Amino acid sequence: MARYCQIFGLIALVFSSCYKPKEGCIDAFAQNFDPTADVACDGCCQLPSLILQVRHLLADTNFSTAPVLYDVLDTPFLLTQVQFYIYDIELLAADGTIFQVSDSIDLPNTGKKLLNDMQLVTNGQFSYPIGAISATKTLVGFRFKVGLPNDVQSTEPADWPAQHPLSSNSLYDQTGGQYQTGSVSFNRFDSETQTIVWHIDTPHQVALLFDQPFELPVGFAVNLLFELQHGFWLFDADITNDNAATLQLKLQNNLPLVFEG
Repeated sequence: MARYCQIFGLIALVFSSCYKPKEGCIDAFAQNFDPTADVACDGCCQLPSLILQVRHLLADTNFSTAPVLYDVLDTPFLLTQVQFYIYDIELLAADGTIFQVSDSIDLPNTGKKLLNDMQLVTNGQFSYPIGAISATKTLVGFRFKVGLPNDVQSTEPADWPAQHPLSSNSLYDQTGGQYQTGSVSFNRFDSETQTIVWHIDTPHQVALLFDQPFELPVGFAVNLLFELQHGFWLFDADITNDNAATLQLKLQNNLPLVFEG
């Protein structure tokens, strides 16, 4: 009997000495999650992506070229450019949980980290990769802010990596030394040289609910769609007779209509 016990003990010792722990992704939210892995890999996990899709609409019709808009006097204008920053993008779950991307970026010259979900939305682009996200549960909607974090105003485009949305000079005020929230540009329909530019100065939060809640499977990418109703930019505006301050105020008042219809 003692001999059998010694043999079984020897076999167990041989098997345990041959076993090597398996390295892999042990993050259950990752797309390459490996339930058989014993040891966490170093940076191999591939988290799902959060992607923002934008539909540019005029009277519920998609457009890709400059559309014609009309003010209250039925004066025609070409909408030549729309651009604005967004940040602080949040997925909203039915139980109150909030999900955001995990990406961060160094805030230049400070040693601080900043959530890296900022994007420059323009009327010439329709898809925006936001970052990696770990989200599950029943989702009911999402929200974001039009504008930029206050910390960013201490920086300038040259401080940021190439291709980052903040490396663009298009909304950076060289005179004031800070980023603008956004701008909307029009040309009079019968003139290619007379351009009217409105600046979006006041940050605005947009909250959008899905038509119905849905369960997001673990490890799946998230594609969010929202619509910009560009026909509302000139709502109640009289570009011929309103002064600059009045037009600016009307633009700010029209923001909710553009984003939320």
